[in-house]
Amino acid sequence: MVKVIVCALLASCSFLAFGAVPETQLHINESNFKRYINHEKVALDEKITIRVDESILAGQSASVEVQWAGCKAQGGSSGFDMQIIGLRDLPEVHDSYQMKPGEAQFQTTAWITITRKKSEEMISKRQVYECSLLGTEYYPVSVKDKLIAKLIVTIEVPRPSCSITVPATINVPPVSRKNPQTRVALPVQLECEKADQFQFIPDVSLTLTSDAHDVHGRLLEDDNLTLQMLYGSDVPDQEGNEWLANGEQKYPVGKINGESKTVTPVIKATIKEGAVPEVRKVNATLTMNFS
Repeated sequence: MVKVIVCALLASCSFLAFGAVPETQLHINESNFKRYINHEKVALDEKITIRVDESILAGQSASVEVQWAGCKAQGGSSGFDMQIIGLRDLPEVHDSYQMKPGEAQFQTTAWITITRKKSEEMISKRQVYECSLLGTEYYPVSVKDKLIAKLIVTIEVPRPSCSITVPATINVPPVSRKNPQTRVALPVQLECEKADQFQFIPDVSLTLTSDAHDVHGRLLEDDNLTLQMLYGSDVPDQEGNEWLANGEQKYPVGKINGESKTVTPVIKATIKEGAVPEVRKVNATLTMNFS
């Protein structure tokens, strides 16, 4: 029996700081994507804690004026326009906070506006934007328009619905001393719905595992038989090479956007010297991966 598992995209929220200017990480994923996209001033699910560059305090307490200064796309991201506001739990862009060494941070409700750029026909799976918080004029030290904190917004764009179809069981032709090696193709059909303007077009690949847990990544290997999965003719540069059942090595399928694709990896059985007649069954798992 060939068992099939379709993987799900997961995302999480975390708080990190790197370098001189602290960064707060905000993640938008499949679970809340529709709530935020193409809506104005949507309140975040939770308050955000913004850590501020403590060097601006010069070792003493200070009344720090801060201002949100917009968000810029990072690393080739281009699918959205973004704005964020929110200080002192109000939808403000500019306000002040009393801070001191060791406590150079504040917590606030924030509102985010994310709109889809109509000029971008295609969108990548992962979008990253950097929102800047500037220090303006404050007492006792004056630093105008200094970058004192960053909010990094990562958007995990959802994919359209996809499915995979394989035979429930497949019989490998028997092997014998006179016929020591046999092969059979395994047809795997994959479909993905056509992506809309708020979805990315998935680049699909497959990974393979086996319940035989062979250390060499084979479907099965014992004293009598070796069972391997090979790349089929739809992967010309790898055709005939072994596709390891280690859950890591990928079988490329390509981008699927509203159509169906079929790939045909090949199961290869090889009898060993001195093999004893027997019937073996192996459960294999195919997993769809999306990038």
